[in-house]
Amino acid sequence: MTRETIENAAKETLVNEPVELQATKVGVFQRGFITGAEWRINSVWHDASEEPERNGEPMLVEFHDFGMDGNSYDVVEDLQGYRTGIYVEFIRWAYVSDLIPERKEETNGGR
Repeated sequence: MTRETIENAAKETLVNEPVELQATKVGVFQRGFITGAEWRINSVWHDASEEPERNGEPMLVEFHDFGMDGNSYDVVEDLQGYRTGIYVEFIRWAYVSDLIPERKEETNGGR
């Protein structure tokens, strides 16, 4: 998800959802929406130096492979290979379950 996607979602929320705001508060709403979305995205990632507390749970690892351009990702249950790898730079990790969005049943008449 890019910042542009988040900004567009903030604008669409103002147009498509029943949000009643004074015209002077629209910018404040948009900034709050964007800040909240960015926080949610970034909050699930852990620095490479952090130890996982939920052993055996699948994790998404971001790393830089010196033989390739850009960063790569892998799903693992153990970070040890990335901590000792000499051909990769271990950047960060996240529990896969934390990356999956919550799905709640709609209770307001199918809306």
